[in-house]
Amino acid sequence: LARRLVGDTLVTGLKGAIAIPEAIVGLADIPTGGRVGKFLESTPLGSPTQQQENVSKWYSPEQQAAFKNVSEAEGIVPTITEIAKNLSVIPHALGQSLPLMYSGAKLGQVVTKGLPYVSKLSKIAQGIIGGAVGEGGMSAGLLEESIRSQTPDRLTTPEQSGIALGGGVATGLFGALGGKL
Repeated sequence: LARRLVGDTLVTGLKGAIAIPEAIVGLADIPTGGRVGKFLESTPLGSPTQQQENVSKWYSPEQQAAFKNVSEAEGIVPTITEIAKNLSVIPHALGQSLPLMYSGAKLGQVVTKGLPYVSKLSKIAQGIIGGAVGEGGMSAGLLEESIRSQTPDRLTTPEQSGIALGGGVATGLFGALGGKL
């Protein structure tokens, strides 16, 4: 039990930390057609996406099985059912997300400070815009790197990058709408 609790928690923290450069590499991949990620794959450390895959193997066999059960479920009800049977996936998903959320918040703060019209808005509006920009940016980077890592030539087309950007914009808009509610 201690091995699962301590070991799997450390793996989750490491995966969360790796998600930050993974998103940054994805953002760099957008204007370069995936060349940054492809280049990193040829280095001894590999790309952050490859690092994520390698680190996932460090989870305990029980946790790997729990993740597999949930990921293989098809449809909303079967997925919810598998999550209920494998509750350990919830804290690990949250733990992996926290570093990325923090980084997204910082990204949003940096970007919105550079926009003169945003500084004239209320602190609440600044927070909503910054959160949307940060969340959308990190999401676009992760989407781009995910797409790139699945292509046969390990590069992306402008259309694929457009999908990643569109996904990031949509995520940011949903975040902004959630911030207003």
